[in-house]
Amino acid sequence: MAATVGRLRDRGDRTRVVDRARGRRSLRPRGGRLARTLFDAVYAEAVARGVARVYWHTQAFNGAARSLYDTVGTLTSFVVYEHLGG
Repeated sequence: MAATVGRLRDRGDRTRVVDRARGRRSLRPRGGRLARTLFDAVYAEAVARGVARVYWHTQAFNGAARSLYDTVGTLTSFVVYEHLGG
């Protein structure tokens, strides 16, 4: 990765990236390599630490994210239940 990413913020169809090494801010359209690069870094760190599995969850209606996740992971059959206190 050429830049150290300091902060990511969703800006609708763009993501604001703060490049700490250069002190610059830029807007990158979604669908670029940034998310894949971040996943690759997480996977590499997991291997380095001996972690056998990386997982995450998202909302079923989040089609844009799920399209990306379909390319970097495998959809499982797990169903999430929760109980909120009270």
